[in-house]
Amino acid sequence: MNNYFSDENTFYFPLCNKCVFYMGNSKCSAFPEGIPEEILTGEHDHTKPYPGDNGIRFEPVEDE
Repeated sequence: MNNYFSDENTFYFPLCNKCVFYMGNSKCSAFPEGIPEEILTGEHDHTKPYPGDNGIRFEPVEDE
């Protein structure tokens, strides 16, 4: 499983990879059908509400 995605010119390493709700493949508990591009690219800070997130927002995985 990749922890990044890319378009033609850019590689993205979403903050989602460090979230307790992340399920892989650009999906999470808040967006089981797929995380919106604005969140994946960092255009939207998902510590703040986003339409359709049902109150589930970024929570960091605690380092061991």
